[in-house]
Amino acid sequence: MAAAQKLLSTRTQLQAATDAYVQHNFDPRYKRRVDSLNNVITEQLGDLSDRYILSPLATKKDLVDQKLQLQLQNQLSKNSSGAINKEIDRLNTKFDALVPHEAATQALESAIDIASKEYLEVLQKYNQASMESNFSTQLRLVEIAEPGSAQPSKKMLLVIISGVVSFVFCVAVLFILFFFDYSVKMLMNWPIGPERRY
Repeated sequence: MAAAQKLLSTRTQLQAATDAYVQHNFDPRYKRRVDSLNNVITEQLGDLSDRYILSPLATKKDLVDQKLQLQLQNQLSKNSSGAINKEIDRLNTKFDALVPHEAATQALESAIDIASKEYLEVLQKYNQASMESNFSTQLRLVEIAEPGSAQPSKKMLLVIISGVVSFVFCVAVLFILFFFDYSVKMLMNWPIGPERRY
């Protein structure tokens, strides 16, 4: 019975060590403790089976030991999954708590942007007003300007002037050509009459 009680005590220690291993984010130091307790349980089960090797109930004892070992592994798996699920729930809770804060932060950032734009607009208006108020001389309207009477169109005059200028230019070109063209002068000096020979 003492060996069975030691086995139960070791199983309890293994369960506590497994919980600590999971809660400390699978720290290798706790993993060594879990492996050590697993080895102790294996040795204790071997001692229990060696004591009853000559007993006619040895087969039954082997099956009981195997059952105890499988129950132990099942319990360890359940404890590990339970601790992992608790950790997942805790992390999900923290994540859910962060999401509303993120939305509030974005709302505050947009409010800050709007307030900064409004502040810049007000500052610009204030600077303009202060600059206008610092002027020593104020502009005063002395006389209202009005448009004068409409002038007559000069289109026909411009057309006539351009025509006269074009005519004078053409006459000048023809005169220059006539003055410098020797063939015209020779033709004018050529004798006219029956004595003219070709």
